[in-house]
Amino acid sequence: MNKTLDQIAIECGTDKSSLHHNYTEQYEHYFKQYRNKPISLLELGWGGHEDPMKGGESAKMWRQYLDKAKITVVDNEDKHISTLIDEVMFAHGSQQDAHFLKGLDIERGPYDIVIDDASHLSSLTIASFNILFPLLAPGGWYVVEDLHSSYHAFYYGKNEANSNPDKNGK
Repeated sequence: MNKTLDQIAIECGTDKSSLHHNYTEQYEHYFKQYRNKPISLLELGWGGHEDPMKGGESAKMWRQYLDKAKITVVDNEDKHISTLIDEVMFAHGSQQDAHFLKGLDIERGPYDIVIDDASHLSSLTIASFNILFPLLAPGGWYVVEDLHSSYHAFYYGKNEANSNPDKNGK
């Protein structure tokens, strides 16, 4: 019997599980159609912040759940090669770099699923969306996680918790 996405998420230690954000319930509902299919998934954000030895829990989860998928993960922090996961491509770059993201799309896309779990800064989230949404495969999914933090001064401070951080929270 196949494990549920939440069971896999808990085993992998990702905050997407029911022990934390509980995103897996929605993900499984919408993405079960892709299980055992050769799709392409792009996730922005490896996790682990500045620590090159941490992160990758979500990539491990997707690798197990979507075992035939071509998975690409982007992060602006370089990660130590030993933390990487077989058959998951890690790409070091910025979520707002159009040239970089379009180059990945040529090689790995079009993406059936894009998940933005990167900076959670509204300006960067919007930049990524503007670049990647037009590159999404027909009928594909574009998901932005943790929107609750994007406009909340508690998480990023007054200057970052704004649709335009250059406006200094005004």
